[in-house]
Amino acid sequence: MIRRSVPVRGLAVGTSLLLSGFLFFAQAKTSDKAQGEKFQAQSHFESIRKDASIVQTTAANLEKLTRDATTKWADYDRKWNEIKPSVEDMSMKLAEIEAMRSTLSPSEQKALDKSMVLIKALKTNTSEIRMQLDNSRNNLNQPLIRSFSRNMVQKSETLEKLTAKVSATS
Repeated sequence: MIRRSVPVRGLAVGTSLLLSGFLFFAQAKTSDKAQGEKFQAQSHFESIRKDASIVQTTAANLEKLTRDATTKWADYDRKWNEIKPSVEDMSMKLAEIEAMRSTLSPSEQKALDKSMVLIKALKTNTSEIRMQLDNSRNNLNQPLIRSFSRNMVQKSETLEKLTAKVSATS
């Protein structure tokens, strides 16, 4: 029986080729994951932009209701119920984007930080409007509801513009 041994140099080359192939595969897999997260973040920013548009329009309509003395509590409640789900959705999408922060560009990270402040303000205003509606069933066209509504219009408009820029640059 003839015994053939693999030269040490051949074994070393084979091992290094195998290792480099594994590293290439691992890097490609990581890159694919980062690209997937980047795409998902872009999709979430676009979703936030759409929700901000809904909040802006509905809050403007809510603010108009405060000028009409014949408006019923149910009219306010209906508008609030159009705003609340959009604000909640934006908050959830923002949390998901925050989890992907490492894959975002510096400009996207800055937009994320600004969005966090704006969405927090929208959540606060949404809660304040609800509290005012529940406590003031007989005085619905009061200045506080009008003020919170205007603030929501401004914040959602700023958020919509901000997220539109992020969507346009990617």
